[in-house]
Amino acid sequence: KHATQRFGRCMFMPNLVPPVTTAEKAMEYYNHIQSSLPEDQKDFTPLMSLYLTDKTTPQDILDAHATGHVVAGKYYPSGATTN
Repeated sequence: KHATQRFGRCMFMPNLVPPVTTAEKAMEYYNHIQSSLPEDQKDFTPLMSLYLTDKTTPQDILDAHATGHVVAGKYYPSGATTN
């Protein structure tokens, strides 16, 4: 039923409303996911990604990487995502 029951980790996309554009937002999302896991699935690893925009700076990417949980960036061309 859920990825946590079948897989040890899963990539989470950043196209939320509002999108995950900073390390701080990525960690808030990560912590929300972790706190939502059933006790018997706490070994599940959420792999976080950053929503890249024309305002994303190199420092934003470095900060996200430094969390140890953000492993990718995702660029969505204008109008190419549902959110």
